[in-house]
Amino acid sequence: MFGPDLSAWCTNCGEEFDPIPGVLVCKDPDEPRFCSDNCADAWSAAVDAEEVYYSDAGGAPVFP
Repeated sequence: MFGPDLSAWCTNCGEEFDPIPGVLVCKDPDEPRFCSDNCADAWSAAVDAEEVYYSDAGGAPVFP
């Protein structure tokens, strides 16, 4: 369980942050947590890029 007085670590950048009370309470610990919308967007973009990289569609390599 996640309380408002506990801190969390951002899944994207690894920085520690204080969760907003009521937003991250009782969140599944296996789900990603983000310290900002920018980190959430960056994580999502990285996941999308990885899917393209490994897809059978023959997408261009994301990582040279």
